This record gives sequence, C-alpha cells and structure tokens, in this order.
Amino acid sequence: MYPDTLYITDLFNAVIQSMRDTYTFTGIAIVSTGVYKVSTSDTKNLSDGDYVTISGTTNWNGQYRISGLVENVSFNIEKTGTILTESGTWTANAPYFKYGHLREITNMLSEKDKSENYKYQKYPLIVLLLDISEKKGIDAIVYSEILVRVWICCNTRKEYTSESRTTNSFKAILQPIYDLFIQKLESSGYFNYDKLTGFSHTKTDRYFWGLDDGTVNVFNDFIDAIDIENLELKIKKQFNTCNNGI
Repeated sequence: MYPDTLYITDLFNAVIQSMRDTYTFTGIAIVSTGVYKVSTSDTKNLSDGDYVTISGTTNWNGQYRISGLVENVSFNIEKTGTILTESGTWTANAPYFKYGHLREITNMLSEKDKSENYKYQKYPLIVLLLDISEKKGIDAIVYSEILVRVWICCNTRKEYTSESRTTNSFKAILQPIYDLFIQKLESSGYFNYDKLTGFSHTKTDRYFWGLDDGTVNVFNDFIDAIDIENLELKIKKQFNTCNNGI
C-alpha cells in the first residue's frame, strides 16, 4: 500500500485506533428496566463513566457509557426496550483523536460540551497539530520525512498541586499513553526507524497547561499534557507490518 492513497492524518488515526482496548463479550442480561449487564472476561483498562462501542451484533451495535463495572467480569449499559441477548465485541472509545489548528480543535471540543451524548467524550485526547511539511526525494525506501507536534492531554483539577498532578495525571494516565503511542508507532509498519534509538523527538510534561501568560487554558479546559515536539517520522513507500524498523 502506498501513502499516496492514505494521508498522514489517516496513518495517525490508524495508530491511535490500535491503542484502544478491545475484547469480546459473551452475553447481555437485563438488570432492571433499561439497564443491561454485559458479560466479558477482560475489562482491560475500562472505568465507570468510560464509553465503549459495541459491534458484531444485530441489535446492540453503537456507543454506550458504562457503569457498575466489575473488573474482568462485566459492566452495565443503558438501552430502551427489551432485546434478546447477543455476543459481540466492545472497543473503548478512548484515547480520542483530533487534528487541526489549536483554535479549530478548541471549538470542536467546546461543541462536545453542548451534547449530553458527547460532553464526556473528550479526554484522554491525542492531538496532531497542523500544518505538516513533508520532505520528499530522500531515498528509494522513504516516501517522505515529516516533523510533527503531538499533544497527549487529560483533564485535571484546578486545585491539584504539582505533586498531585504527577501522581494522578502523569503517572496514572499520560505516561502510559505516551509509552503505548511510541510503541504503536514502531509496530505499525508505516515508518522507518532505528531500533536502537527509536524516533527522535522532544518530550515536555506540561503541568496545568495554559497559553501565553497562563491566564488562558489550552482548549479552555483544565488539562495536564505531554507535549511531543519535533517528532521525526520517515514514512515508508510500502507498508510492511511484519518487518518493522530498519
């Protein structure tokens, strides 16, 4: 497959899709009116309040906010009507992915706040900032070389101290997502990289991230973030997911 038919944003979307937990469920049983229990032997990293997408069924396909999670046993979802039980697959909706300019992404996230169905589907968020320049004509293997900036963001509390942010944001959420993101870039088969050194980039932990003098928060939300600058990626002319690296 040649990247002429797959934009850089599509490559990132595919990488981030591969980061989302997914697993099978064996059945759905009624708990009470409008509430159903989904039985699954692995809940991965799910927590109450997370959203999942159910697929592979006749009647249950769609997005649901989960509650009543019992680790590696089950979680509850809400749906109107009495529907026969089915088996299928659940996939976590997070981490979410957006690309564009800062103001555009801020506006998109603000729009989510206006909808009960989507107001909680914002974080953790991976952002690919545009514009992206491509260096062409490198060699016979590399289609183009790019330098990109990526933000990995989570919501936080205004009253948190830096110590609290280290524990609750960076160690618990952001660093694991960062590690998985780099891992999935490497295993995707889309990019050439040196297995010894990995991808060249600058990583900055952004505590309670504000703009300019700190009076305006990024995305108008209270967030902590990992800022990945000058991430150097060499896109392969032909993708090979079985032979990664160089």
